[in-house]
Amino acid sequence: DELPVRHNEEMLNNELAGDIARTIESDALMSLDMSSPHSKALLLVLAHCCRLPLPISDYINDTKSVLDQLPRVLNACIDIAAEDEGRMDIVLTLMDIAKMVSQGLYLQNSELEQLKGVNRESILLLKARNIVCLSDLMNIIPQRMREIEKLVANSNTNNDSSVSNSSRNSINSSS
Repeated sequence: DELPVRHNEEMLNNELAGDIARTIESDALMSLDMSSPHSKALLLVLAHCCRLPLPISDYINDTKSVLDQLPRVLNACIDIAAEDEGRMDIVLTLMDIAKMVSQGLYLQNSELEQLKGVNRESILLLKARNIVCLSDLMNIIPQRMREIEKLVANSNTNNDSSVSNSSRNSINSSS
């Protein structure tokens, strides 16, 4: 099935590409053909990994469709690359992409971002307490865990005032 690019979505694709480009600090996306369904699919996957709000509800449905099909495509690519001797680098890269898509995070992001309620500000606060990965979090004593939970909750309360209602609604409806 081909992903639809509806009337005037080229402009929304362009805005989304700009948001993604700022997030990943790359201008390469701006050269995409914004009327192409392939470009739109790429932008939707990247927005998913950046955890960006989507501009309209149709994009939420389109993202679900793309994410439903992507594992089959990636597995087929892995199978093809695995048959070609000496292409283990491609196989590993494709497996990294599959991991990023399933977690909705870039590999460079902290694995702590997978946890509900943890944002980048929370991660900085956790790093200051020598908690940099999930295993660090699992190894802390229960009393210290309550302290960490309060810390994360307080950082989220501070950030909620800066998040607009439309962004919050868009994020909640895409979950």
